[in-house]
Amino acid sequence: MRQNYPLDVKIKMAEMRISKFVEYYGESGVYISFSGGKDSLVDLDIARRLYPNIKAVFCDTWMEYPSLRAYVNTFPNVDRVKPDMLLKDIIDRFGWCFPSKDVSEMIWAARNGKQCAINKLNGLDKNGKPSEFRKQYIKWNKLCWDSDILISPYCCIEQKEKPVRRYERETGRHPILGLLAQESARRTEAWIRTGCNSFDGNRPVSKPISFFTEQDVLRYIWYRGLVVAPPYGEICPCGSCCGQTYLFPAEEMDIDHTRLCCTGEKRTGCIFCLVGAHLDRGAKIKRLKQYNKRLYEYCMEELGMEKVLKWILRNY
Repeated sequence: MRQNYPLDVKIKMAEMRISKFVEYYGESGVYISFSGGKDSLVDLDIARRLYPNIKAVFCDTWMEYPSLRAYVNTFPNVDRVKPDMLLKDIIDRFGWCFPSKDVSEMIWAARNGKQCAINKLNGLDKNGKPSEFRKQYIKWNKLCWDSDILISPYCCIEQKEKPVRRYERETGRHPILGLLAQESARRTEAWIRTGCNSFDGNRPVSKPISFFTEQDVLRYIWYRGLVVAPPYGEICPCGSCCGQTYLFPAEEMDIDHTRLCCTGEKRTGCIFCLVGAHLDRGAKIKRLKQYNKRLYEYCMEELGMEKVLKWILRNY
């Protein structure tokens, strides 16, 4: 229901949630998690319209697009945190996060003998009975048992979660995250369970734009005239991108009912991330070759992604 509210209503709701969180912990007790991506850009802009000096934190893994890291440098009052382990060491020790964090956690646990994870891979519930919902995981059995590819969720944990948790312990600040429930079943479930603001538990957190959709994010950026990170390209009406012709002149566009899209990458984040690589046949990695050949070669040869991609494309 909330995802269907008009954008102006959603903005007011997000402002209320940020205000409540900041009022509870104080401006010195919170921070905006800023990745340089479009979702966190909207989150940061809404927050800084209310609190211009609110702190932002960027997790600098060195695995982001170089132009995105430079883009983050243009924003004031941003602290940087860094991981303790290099990506190559993480992959050598723990493996790749593929095809999603949820499935990689399940495969890691199943290979370590956790019966609940083995049940899930076989489409069974925790009691060993067939589950309609868990049928979707059966296709990942061969990745778990028929391949020698190391799979785990530790890439994200080591590169991002641990550094920001350390920052929170050291500063006493609590995060305001630009996460959309729309992005995954896992995020939807978390939002339904805790709501936008969670003041309880081991990690109080605010997710004020959870009920935004991707189109809300793009329209907010369009309306506010914000500049997105270079890897996204430009935001424009679908149909006017990639050499296509949009049928209506700009002054006649009804932007509230016009679907927007990016001319470049749809998602940014870590350049070498394999999450969802089976869905586009590794297109993101192919684009990396055009973007930066040296990074592509490091990824394929030094990190060993060539072997992983070949197996994925052969089996999925």
